[in-house]
Amino acid sequence: MAIIGKKIGILGGGQLAQMMTQRARQMGFHVTILSDDKDDPAVGYANSWIKGKIYNEDDILKLARVVDAITLETEFIPARTIAKGLGKTKTRCVPKLDHLAILQDRWPQKELLWDYQIPTADFIKITGKDDLEAAYKVFDGELVLKKRLGGHDGFGTYIIKTKTQFELFKRTHKNLETQFIAEKLVHFKSEKSLIVCRNSKGDIFMYPLLNSLQKNQQCFRVWGPDHHPALNDLTKKITSLLNHIDYVGLITFELFDVGSKLLVNEITPRVHNSGHITQDAFSFDQFEMHLRALADQTFPLEVQSTKTFLMQNIVGTSTRKPAIEVGLQGKLHWYDKKANKPKKKLGHINYFGNSLRSLVTLADYDLKKIKC
Repeated sequence: MAIIGKKIGILGGGQLAQMMTQRARQMGFHVTILSDDKDDPAVGYANSWIKGKIYNEDDILKLARVVDAITLETEFIPARTIAKGLGKTKTRCVPKLDHLAILQDRWPQKELLWDYQIPTADFIKITGKDDLEAAYKVFDGELVLKKRLGGHDGFGTYIIKTKTQFELFKRTHKNLETQFIAEKLVHFKSEKSLIVCRNSKGDIFMYPLLNSLQKNQQCFRVWGPDHHPALNDLTKKITSLLNHIDYVGLITFELFDVGSKLLVNEITPRVHNSGHITQDAFSFDQFEMHLRALADQTFPLEVQSTKTFLMQNIVGTSTRKPAIEVGLQGKLHWYDKKANKPKKKLGHINYFGNSLRSLVTLADYDLKKIKC
């Protein structure tokens, strides 16, 4: 039964929660944020705020008692912690906790892809030092070691191309090997993403394939729509997976384009940085689609998009107060963060038009007008 007009709780108060809250309020929801600080970006847009830790089951219970459903802006809150926090309340979580438990750990996530024959890089579970040595040999000295829990934006990821790098990893992670999985290093042409949403009725919506450019292991720029000969087969397998496990909510598949194939690098069970372009280039954005799934609502019959679109991330490079000149050529979305530091996501700018080349020119022009 739809819960439109009722109460939603969000675990976290960052920029993803901020944008979700803005859309939820427009849709008629009452939003409560659980976060550490009243100055967190989402708090000023919410109906109410609970001060607390998103990793604390007692604080989660405080939120669960005053809302009908909860969702989250980070997939790294342990599913068991959320389950304990929900306790005996009737409050539900989107995504479902059993799905979250699988997807927040890179090992069962990779197993899920394998089970549904979805292409991904070859991988090995590290259960001890012997597995680590075996992975180095099997992958011919070129591998990626990824932390199973909590890694993002390059944190917890180690690219190994030389014996020296491998030996350094072994020294710095002695007795911590089992926290990682090993993957074959993929030499890809480009990175892409596919954003999908499914509701409890089994309706599935997919945004067009997106291109993304990474700098310093962070998303720098996203554009589209894109096409690939392997996309049709991939979407069929993803649809089968989501229907079989009865997934509900938005989910993003981060991809490597290796030429004839699209390999799934990671799965992210939430609204996604690459999806921020949907705020302006589409008639329905990723935040509304996720909220519709959460509320058991139907999806729109038609979602229109502009011909060409581009999103430019704005990331801190210092601790100084950001300065933005007037007259930007794109639509600015600012996150209202109270502090700046290198690699901190501060905002993004959306562009849309008829020519990708012209949008790149506009984004490059605007970046020169931003000092952060």
